[in-house]
Amino acid sequence: MSLLIALLPGMPDVVRADEDIRPFDHVIERIDRLEFYRLADFGPPESACYPCQIAQHVKCDQSCYTEIPSVSLICTQKIRGLSIGPFDREERARVLGELFKTDTIFITTTVGDEPLEAPRVASIAGDEDNDYAIDIEGLEGFKNTLIRASTSPEQFSVTVGSERYTIPLSYKVKDGLYRFLKQCPD
Repeated sequence: MSLLIALLPGMPDVVRADEDIRPFDHVIERIDRLEFYRLADFGPPESACYPCQIAQHVKCDQSCYTEIPSVSLICTQKIRGLSIGPFDREERARVLGELFKTDTIFITTTVGDEPLEAPRVASIAGDEDNDYAIDIEGLEGFKNTLIRASTSPEQFSVTVGSERYTIPLSYKVKDGLYRFLKQCPD
């Protein structure tokens, strides 16, 4: 008897699926922005990025925020959207290709995956050549969808192409979401 394992085109690779096991469990609030990171990605207490767990820490090198995976929710009078990254050139091309096929992201709420049309998509390079962010703006119904997502008992997810960002709804995350949504214009 033999076992055959195949990866189909378009399916996320094993590394990406493995990363989703580690949810984005740390939140940093910045008035009109809510940033989610994995706490373990800041490193041990003696590492240079460890102090960056606290927003605007004096001893924090900005590269600590740009070099670890994150998903940021943004809500201002003009922008309702999210930013994800960092990606290398190849990953960026793959995610943008998937996104441009559907022009849709999905946010998991208590009623299932809710699609939101992504009318504006941009990709911005950071300081390094392989440090790209993908910004998605103009999401109609963004606030109401996030309100429904925040009522989930355990977690919610944001899916962009094959990238799935899972955010557990701890008390700290719920408090941050509440303040974020309160200032978010309708």
